[in-house]
Amino acid sequence: SYGLMKKTLLRDLKNEFLEFIEALEIYFYEFVEKASDVHPISQIREIEPDYIISFNYTHTEKYYGINNVHHIHGVIRDDLDCGSNNMVLGVNDYDNKDFIYFVKYFQRIQKHCGVDYKYIINEPCIFKSSDEFDKEYNDYELYIYGHSLDETDKDVLKFAIGDFDDKNQFQMKARKVIIYYYDQQDFELKVINLITLFGRDIVEKNMDDNKIIFIKIDSNID
Repeated sequence: SYGLMKKTLLRDLKNEFLEFIEALEIYFYEFVEKASDVHPISQIREIEPDYIISFNYTHTEKYYGINNVHHIHGVIRDDLDCGSNNMVLGVNDYDNKDFIYFVKYFQRIQKHCGVDYKYIINEPCIFKSSDEFDKEYNDYELYIYGHSLDETDKDVLKFAIGDFDDKNQFQMKARKVIIYYYDQQDFELKVINLITLFGRDIVEKNMDDNKIIFIKIDSNID
């Protein structure tokens, strides 16, 4: 019957999907994590971040001596024979719940990647105002390096950058967003993806106000 064929197909797709992720972990473990010719990038080191949301599967942060990191899409194991694979790989939101297993947000839940970044971003800071009292709010600069800004991660990006409130008014969450790009083509892609996320007017206004800033990646390494 159709129902049985559908169930079998979904089961086979899930199994092949998991096998592909495990194969990808082996690749990253053998050819990326063990690479000996990796050097820190000066431009990243100069940022000196307090906290990192890493979309990488490898321990990139070790080259910069940073410990306060949330691997939002999981991370490869130190020993592939121990524990279980928690790497997140998937597509954007999909209305058909039959395929929810292949959606990123479900993968993050299913693999216990957590939402630590939300607590860090929502942690209030004290801002010394010119008034007679201090204002308490989130005051941070967000640096985006090596991410395409694709809408498959729109829930995370909107939570960190800003989003529309109940009155459909855009509220910038970060005080400033600095986005690094490789070349003109990459710059254009990132602008297009930002417009897809927030709309042309929001992107143009915040770029004009220097709240969204693009910086070209240089080739300097330490």
